[in-house]
Amino acid sequence: MEVIELARAEKLNGRSEASTTTALGLSGQFFINGGAVDVAATDSLNQVRDKINAVNSGSSASGVTA
Repeated sequence: MEVIELARAEKLNGRSEASTTTALGLSGQFFINGGAVDVAATDSLNQVRDKINAVNSGSSASGVTA
């Protein structure tokens, strides 16, 4: 095994949210260990949490929970 490059922590954006049920107004897609998480502008923090947890199921679970 050869290590080509070490992972680095990276933060693209950050902000405080007053509510876990209000739409975030953000959309896009990110991957967790190969599992795609699609975020719609109408999604709340609770919905994003549920989507992250959904990719941690089945035979190819991500191993990540929110």
